[in-house]
Amino acid sequence: MRKLVFILLLLFTISYSDQAKIIPYQLLTSLDNLKLIDFEISENKLYLITKNNLLKIYDLKKLSNKQPLFDLSNTTTSPLIKLKIVDDFNAYLYDYIRQKIYILDEYFEKKEEYSLKEFLDAKLDKDFFVLDHNSVAFTDKNNGDVFLLTNALATKIIDLDSFKNCFLINKKFYILMDDEIKIYSSEGIFLDQIPQLKTENLKLLSYQNNLYYAKLEENLLNLFSLTKDKENLQILLTQNNPQEPFDYLIKNDFIIVNLKNKLIIYKKK
Repeated sequence: MRKLVFILLLLFTISYSDQAKIIPYQLLTSLDNLKLIDFEISENKLYLITKNNLLKIYDLKKLSNKQPLFDLSNTTTSPLIKLKIVDDFNAYLYDYIRQKIYILDEYFEKKEEYSLKEFLDAKLDKDFFVLDHNSVAFTDKNNGDVFLLTNALATKIIDLDSFKNCFLINKKFYILMDDEIKIYSSEGIFLDQIPQLKTENLKLLSYQNNLYYAKLEENLLNLFSLTKDKENLQILLTQNNPQEPFDYLIKNDFIIVNLKNKLIIYKKK
């Protein structure tokens, strides 16, 4: 009954999304011909990993990339890598193909290296999550596992049959099952579960430390809250995107629309 009421309320909200709070975002800049492998935002900086594992850093306040290029191929030549910034002095680089995690210094040089195959008997997924300076989490969606690596000690903290996806928001894991979303603490303690709305047209994403169903239509991004204490939102972009986005990321006060070879960057007004 609780699930039915929740879904009916959510569908009602979607039908009347014009009542949602509107948040304007203005066009900041666009970057072309990138040949992207990965990108990440931290504070007011955009980190781009391009072909041959070259790292470019854009200052989104000054709209410049005067910093030198960093060659990550000195650490790994893998074409499937992901970067997560911890602070100005530490970053994690994950090599999905070799199943290795690297800790980088402020010059993006390797400080430490861990082979995850030595710790975990699992086929890990392409994404990973940073909890703090010493802790990162990895998932194996097919087997329903979440692993925590802390100071070179690996532990399985969540053990399910399988799941579709995983988010880390406010140091809580949101695990997407077929019919519901299970919520766990950063230590793997079960906290709650909420129904999941089945639809092809909506995407799940985090924004301002909350989880939303999202739908991007031309220059309007509708965000439908999964929790009753958070209101629905509409993000108004100052221009239409020239083509269907490959993906988009919302972080801090920025929205990055990824058109494969082009990034369009918006900033909250």
